[in-house]
Amino acid sequence: MKRSAWTPALILVTALAGGCASFPAGQDDTTADEIRQLKARVLELQRKAAVSEVELARLRQQVSDLETQVGGRRGEPLVRRPAGAAA
Repeated sequence: MKRSAWTPALILVTALAGGCASFPAGQDDTTADEIRQLKARVLELQRKAAVSEVELARLRQQVSDLETQVGGRRGEPLVRRPAGAAA
């Protein structure tokens, strides 16, 4: 074969070898493991967010109950300013 016939074949082999080297065999396992870890983390954060929402609802109810006991109305502060204080 002439030199010009080997050139395209050499370029093709080099490109394929470079492509294979840039994608290691163990990368699929690593990527799948990272995805599993990220999914677990997302589920954990969703659970914590749900717990926080329940806690906020409980605290809002507690504040509402306390306001009712004191006789305050919504929007009206429980602590009143002295008559001479500037707003």
